[in-house]
Amino acid sequence: MTYLVSYDLNSPGKNYDDLYEAIKATSTGVWCKPLRSVYIIKSNLRAEEIYNRLKSCLDDNDCILVIEVTRESHWYLNKEISDYLYEMLQ
Repeated sequence: MTYLVSYDLNSPGKNYDDLYEAIKATSTGVWCKPLRSVYIIKSNLRAEEIYNRLKSCLDDNDCILVIEVTRESHWYLNKEISDYLYEMLQ
């Protein structure tokens, strides 16, 4: 499955590298970061399982969204990322 993982990180100065690594670790190794606070990942996990693995990296005032992405998606991004996403969704 392909998922969009989006987040609002609201703790100034906090190092969120653990979150970024956890997002990548929930993927099959296929992922991209098309926007500042968004990853698109391929994963064998369900959305709830991804969420449960990521929430420990967040503070109480942070937010996260994990949504399945379908082929019925549209975007306006730079060509390299657009081409990569198109291939991910095939």
